[in-house]
Formats: sequence, structure tokens, C-alpha cells
Amino acid sequence: MPQPAPEPEGRAANGPRAPEAAFDPRARALIRSFSEAVKILNTSLSLESVLRDLARLGRSVLSARYGAVGVLGPEGDIARFVTSGLSEDEIKAIGQAPQGHGLLGAVIADGRPLRSANIAGDPRAVGFPPNHPPMTSFLGVPIRRGTRVLGNLYVTDKTTGDGFDAVDEWVATVLADHAALAIERATLSAARDAFLSVAAHELRSPVGALRLAIESASEQAAESDTPAAIRELLREVERGVDELSLEVDDLLDASRLDRGALRVQRSTVDLRQVCQAAVDRMRWALATDRVIAKLPSEPIWGRWDRRRLERAVANLLENALRYSPADTPVWIVARSAEARATIQVRDSGPGIDAADQDRIWQPFVRGSQSHGTQRGAGLGLYIVREIVSAHGGSITLDSQTTVGTTISVTLPLRPSGAIDA
Repeated sequence: MPQPAPEPEGRAANGPRAPEAAFDPRARALIRSFSEAVKILNTSLSLESVLRDLARLGRSVLSARYGAVGVLGPEGDIARFVTSGLSEDEIKAIGQAPQGHGLLGAVIADGRPLRSANIAGDPRAVGFPPNHPPMTSFLGVPIRRGTRVLGNLYVTDKTTGDGFDAVDEWVATVLADHAALAIERATLSAARDAFLSVAAHELRSPVGALRLAIESASEQAAESDTPAAIRELLREVERGVDELSLEVDDLLDASRLDRGALRVQRSTVDLRQVCQAAVDRMRWALATDRVIAKLPSEPIWGRWDRRRLERAVANLLENALRYSPADTPVWIVARSAEARATIQVRDSGPGIDAADQDRIWQPFVRGSQSHGTQRGAGLGLYIVREIVSAHGGSITLDSQTTVGTTISVTLPLRPSGAIDA
């Protein structure tokens, strides 16, 4: 009876299928080892961090000396090449990044995994440029999202055994599949952030001009015999402009947060004044007296960014006011104890479903209890969480349907490691 042909050198696609490789004990061990790798990829926010993490994790999971990720450009060549295992001096000495020739190009052209036990002896290899460290074994797999190839994951120099085998290929392919989703998510996030930043900056000038015009009209109306109905209409327009200004600020802060560009400017601040300013802002912007503030008689001094902290408190109040019945109060309480301050905002709204209580802190997410008449882009609580985090604080939520929601913010009075003057 004829025997099956041996696996051709360098053509990993003829190796064991994924289900066969999955039953290999070493494969199961490798899968366990890269479960943490997948978590890291899923939390990488920028495209640069995704590529850097993938190159590093590919090395670690597959026991390789070197790792790299090549992102394909519109012409199918390597537009971005990120390495792991090479020092900065080695990268500078090598010079120009690969363009997609040799074995790298073979993976691009074929769109499927490729293994080689000896790069120098492979007929598809084109050799290394001057100052490039020697490399022997090679494994490359496409990073594919559906039918579209986004790039390729490469690892070289297996540090255990004789080279990369079919199990390594299968594990690398699974890792690349997870990476494809992370790359697509980071790319879309970058495009969204660019749009938000441009849109917010473009809106800022006309909103500012509109505010000045309304303020001027209101002042003239107050000094003349303008009918009361017209004066009230101007006040309504002014409140609407203030509300629009808050939305634009949310867009700007969201774009800064995703770029890691949000910075806190600390000064000595009385938390009572911060809370009262946020209450006054909401009373004016939403034309409501529903907020009940329970603030201590003594100051609560801390080292915080007053403007951003006021913004966070205002967002909490606005969220509570919008999602609770119009005839019910919203309470805000501030207190301090043991070098920490606490702010609590409580409402009597419908509560937040348990399934939504983690989601609502994400950008552009609103709870299932919301409905079409609620305004806003779903950025308020996301911005609150990030501002609190930037201050070294924490935030908790206690919500019960039909009872209401309490959000508690805890802040250190001073940043960690601060020394009193």
C-alpha cells in the first residue's frame, strides 16, 4: 500500500490540520501560555501598541529569538514593520526596513503560513542586508480578517528544538487571528479619534461665537423694554448653547483620552467649591432645581485639577438628572476621611441593568434603560472614569432597578508619593 508523501520542506500548509495540532499536548500548553497574550492584545488601544505587543508576544509564545509584524500597504507591500528582539543599535545599523522580498514576500504572495528550517538554504530567500544578525529557522503566518490580509506575523530562530513545526504554525495562526481583530479595532479607533478631534475643534469656534452673541443680546434685552417672553427665550437659547458646549467638550476630551493626551493640572482645591460649581452649572444648563447638595461646613482640601474634576462631577449630575424622573431629586454628598475624599451622586431613576453596569463606562455606550429622547453621545461616564483614574482615584456603582443608582468617587487628597511643603 503506498505511503503518504512526506511534508514538503517549507510548505507548512501541508502539515497537520488545526484540529489535529490542537490535540498535541504541547499545543495545549502553548494555548494556555498565550491566553494572557490575547488579553494583552485586547487591551492594546493604539495601532502602534498592538503591533509592538504582537511582535513581542509572538517571540514569547513561540520561543523565538526574534519577532516582527509587517503591515501591508494599499499596493500589497510592507508599509509598516515592527520588530522585537533587535536592539535600537541593531535596527539603526540595518537601516531600511524590509519591503517584502524573499521569504517575507513569499508569505505575502501566497497568503498562507510558511515554515523554513534554514533561511540561508531556502531558494526563496534573498539574503540579509549588511549588519543584519544571522537567523536560521523561520515561520510566517498571515494576519487575516475575513478574506482581507492586513499583514503578517514573522518569528525566527526557534530557541528550543530544531525549528518551527506544525504545532507552532497552528498556534501562530490562532494568535494572528486574534491580532487581526485588535489591529482592525485600533485602526477604526484611530480614525474615529481623528474625526472627533477635527469635529470638536471645528465646532468650538462657532459655538463660542454663538455664546458671545447670545450673551450680548441678553444684556441688551435686560437694559431695554424687551418683553419678558423674549428675555426668557434668550435665556433658553443661552442654556442650549451651554449644553452644546458641554457636548463639544466631551468630544474633545474623548479624543484626548484615546490618544493618551489628557493631563491633570493639580492645584490646592476645596472639593466643596468644585461640587457647588458643578451643581450651579447643571441648575443653569438644565434649568432645574432638582439637585440637593449636602456639603460639609469645613473645606475639603486636596491636590486636584479643579476644571477637570468639576467636569467629572457635572457629568455625574447630568447623567443622574437625565435618567431619573423629572419630579424626583438628585443628591450629591461630599465628605473626607483618612486622607481620602468621597463624592456620591444618587438618583431615584429606573436603575441600571446588571448587564450594562460594566458597559456604560465605555465610550459611545448608553444603558439599555435609555431611550431615543435622551441626548448625548454616551461619553459622559467614560470621561468621568478616566478623570478619576488620572487622579489616582476609584469609582463604584450601586444600582437597583426601580430603586435608583448611587455612583461613588473616591479620591486621594494628595497624589501618591507627594510630600507636604
